[in-house]
Formats: sequence, structure tokens, C-alpha cells
Amino acid sequence: IGYGLPTTVLRVANSLRWIGGAQYKLAAYHSLLRNRGYRCDIEYIDKDGNEGKISGKFTMVQGQVTVHMGDRLPFCPNAKLDDGLIDLILIKHSMAIKLASVLTASQTGQ
Repeated sequence: IGYGLPTTVLRVANSLRWIGGAQYKLAAYHSLLRNRGYRCDIEYIDKDGNEGKISGKFTMVQGQVTVHMGDRLPFCPNAKLDDGLIDLILIKHSMAIKLASVLTASQTGQ
């Protein structure tokens, strides 16, 4: 489940299908350079049953049940398919260079 950058990348990548295998990387760089932020309110229940709410401007909101986003990016290294939880990844909106370093680190599962 994604909001912000993941959905933007998919939308741009779909329009670049004619490029072939490089479409997702190109779409990611394009979206990264645009550096859009998305205001949202997120309500959640943590693993102990406590309710919470986070509000702000985010570049990316992603809920995952597996380690990998797509077929190569280990974006959520602690996610487990069988624990009954959705791991929530929030990246606050910031400068594009900082976002690039976060995304680069995620490629190695950091």
C-alpha cells in the first residue's frame, strides 16, 4: 500500500513503457527531482493495540508485509509476512538530496 512517491513513480513508469527495463529507474529519478510533498493524516493501531495519529507532509507513505518493495528494493528489512502486521514506512518531506540518500540506503536494507 503506497501513497506519494510510490504511486507517482508507478504512474510515470506506466507512461514510459516504451523504454523497457529502465522505465522504473527513470521514473524514480524524475519523481525524485520533482520532490513533491503530500500532506496527510495517518491513523494507526500499533502492535500493542494502542491507537496513534501522525500528521504532516510526507514524500512517501508505504505499508508493507514483506521486506521488498517491488522485486529488488529491501525497503522494510524487519517486515514479516506471517506476523499479522503491516509495517509502516514514513519519509518526511525534505530536500531532494536527503531523500536520495534515504533511498540509496534502502537499497542495502539500512
